[in-house]
Amino acid sequence: MKHLIFPIMLSLIPIGALAEPIDLNVASAQEIAETLDGIGRSKAQKIIEYRIRFGPIDTPEELLAIKGIGEKRWKRIARR
Repeated sequence: MKHLIFPIMLSLIPIGALAEPIDLNVASAQEIAETLDGIGRSKAQKIIEYRIRFGPIDTPEELLAIKGIGEKRWKRIARR
């Protein structure tokens, strides 16, 4: 019975909680889209375009300057 408890407990933890944080300054659009909840390829590409135009992203709040990333979406991805 003890051997069953650990896998069951792991299945209750969201996958995002186990993932490593992503570095938006070096990640590809695909990596960003696969890692951040609520960010697809289109928004991921906008993040890359932002960092090319303005330089490294220093704070999560900078993502609010990207069209299509509002307060609600930002709160979901800022945790990462």
